[in-house]
Amino acid sequence: MDKKNIEGLIYFYENTTDVDDGIRTSTIAALNGYLDSINEAEAVAAKKRKSPNKSGVLQVSDETGEILAEYVTQKDALAGIGHSTKSGIGDALNGRTKTHRAYGFLWYFKDEYPGAKVALENAVRRNEKKD
Repeated sequence: MDKKNIEGLIYFYENTTDVDDGIRTSTIAALNGYLDSINEAEAVAAKKRKSPNKSGVLQVSDETGEILAEYVTQKDALAGIGHSTKSGIGDALNGRTKTHRAYGFLWYFKDEYPGAKVALENAVRRNEKKD
């Protein structure tokens, strides 16, 4: 049953006098609950579809933690570093690599970068220990 059918039933039960009030009230409550669960499921699906890539992609130095470049898309970032296979940057951006590393750099979505500051500081510390 889709949302329009449920909304139609709610309208019917709210405006009918042919049904016992107890049944009518419990039916309306059940239909509203079902409608709420559909709306929540749609909201979750919409949130999953929203790409954080729209915020931009940051290329960060693996050694210093400085932002080296900002790109609008992963494709632009790949072109900027002279690569064409986006799985490396995509994996780093989406956390499929523990270190956010690809092609010798750290990669973050711009809107996720402030939360990644600790990871950057750890990367800098690791590189300092190598020296």
